Amino acid sequence: MKAMNRTAICRRDFLTPDSRYFAEWVQKGHFVRPKEAPREGASPGALIVDHANPEARQCFKDILRNGLKSGVDGFKLDRGQGYPYRTAAGPRSGKGAPGEMIVPTGRDPLEMHNHHGYLMVKTFAEVL
Repeated sequence: MKAMNRTAICRRDFLTPDSRYFAEWVQKGHFVRPKEAPREGASPGALIVDHANPEARQCFKDILRNGLKSGVDGFKLDRGQGYPYRTAAGPRSGKGAPGEMIVPTGRDPLEMHNHHGYLMVKTFAEVL
């Protein structure tokens, strides 16, 4: 049997301030915004893509498609389970975790806690 080499990358659904798309996406409202941006943690200043916004989803798909054109075969999704919206138990806590989120599409942050994971997986699946 011939060995097959595949390339998969771990991908999250946020952009950091050093991304070339970051400033434009902030201006267009493509991110779910904490009332106060996290300053600590693994990715300080990172903002999460608002997958409930069709234009934001399309822009994120374009980034993913660029990866596929570069030779990436697939993505290992990382996120969703720890999404920083408030939950039924109250605001998420922990180092760098924002407690209150602003959803540009106007959806309820509590509802989006679970719905975001679905939309994120759907976005990746539509690209593949």
